[in-house]
Amino acid sequence: MMLPPAAPFKPHGAALRKIGWILSAIALSVLTLVIARQFLVYLPADHFSTHAKRNMSGARRWAQRIGGVLLVALGVVLALPGVPGQGLLMILIGLILVDVPVLRRLELRLLRVAAVSKAVNAMRVKAGQPPLELPADPPG
Repeated sequence: MMLPPAAPFKPHGAALRKIGWILSAIALSVLTLVIARQFLVYLPADHFSTHAKRNMSGARRWAQRIGGVLLVALGVVLALPGVPGQGLLMILIGLILVDVPVLRRLELRLLRVAAVSKAVNAMRVKAGQPPLELPADPPG
C-alpha cells in the first residue's frame, strides 16, 4: 500500500508569531548591547573627573539631552517584563547623556563597583581607548 506524498510543512500563525518574537528579542538585545558598547567606548576618559562644562554648541547640547531622554524612555520600555533588551543599561546611558548633576553621584557609585569598572575599562582598552578616570572617593 502506497502512502500519498506528504504536504509541505506550513507553520500556523501562532508558530510564526513565536518565531518572530524570538528573532526580534535576539535582535533587540544585540542592538542594545552594541549601542551601550559604542557609548561606553567613545565616552571621553575624563568625563567623570572634570566638572567643567564641555565646549558644546547649544544645539548639540540640546540634541544630547533629547537623545538621553529618548534612551531613558527606551530603557523603561525594555525594562518591562516580557520585553527583550537591556533596559537598565539603556536607562543608565540615557541619564549620563542628560547630564543631570544630581545623577553624577549615582553614576560614579555604579562605576566604582569593581566588577563594573573592570568590565567597562577592559572594553575601552580593547577598543583602543584609555580607561575612564574617576575622581577620588568622597570622604565618609
